[in-house]
Amino acid sequence: ITTTNENNNSNNLPKITHKVLMEIRISRADGSFYVRDANPNNADLPDDDPFYGSLVLGLFGESVPEHVRRFLEYVDVKYDVDKPLPSYSRSKFGTLDSGSGLLIGGTIPGLDITTLGGGNVLEYSGRVLPAKLWIEDNENAPSRDAASSRRLSHNAKGLLTHRNLDPTPSFGVTTRTDIASSLDATHTVFGCILEDQNGFLNAVVDIPLLTDTGRVEIND
Repeated sequence: ITTTNENNNSNNLPKITHKVLMEIRISRADGSFYVRDANPNNADLPDDDPFYGSLVLGLFGESVPEHVRRFLEYVDVKYDVDKPLPSYSRSKFGTLDSGSGLLIGGTIPGLDITTLGGGNVLEYSGRVLPAKLWIEDNENAPSRDAASSRRLSHNAKGLLTHRNLDPTPSFGVTTRTDIASSLDATHTVFGCILEDQNGFLNAVVDIPLLTDTGRVEIND
């Protein structure tokens, strides 16, 4: 994590206060990553090789401090074999919504929402953790501009967003520019992708999709 104080005026985005490096890999169609010769059985699938890349994320900690604080709680978490805590280092990008083009990331295997004492909590590796909501305190916003920036529209590719009132660390990444109307009322933008080494977003959009009928389709 790097703290910074960069203006993002060229893109009409809020000031960036933190940068986070996220290393990413995409498996082959069979889920493997190891080095091997080409598989002739998958000759009809394009680029059936593992993908390795990295993202530099810029977070809007001045405009949406609570969202950024919640996000950072899952970054650089020290691993404890006896008492592990959920971390983005063990998360995955699990879903690409073909309708909205929203890529869902930050999904941590084994992290679930459960009910305890009439309220929601998070459960992970047999431990119960508080289910903190990602909610901004508009009344105590440092300025009117800061409060208004929390309503940033989903009108650009590579924006980081979180579903309102969702206590899980799952977040979305916009892959299109025409989805504002479907997300602005239900999600809050809290950052953006500053650098995309090796073109991760393009690679994700181009991944073949297995439909319910068993056909493999290539996204247009």
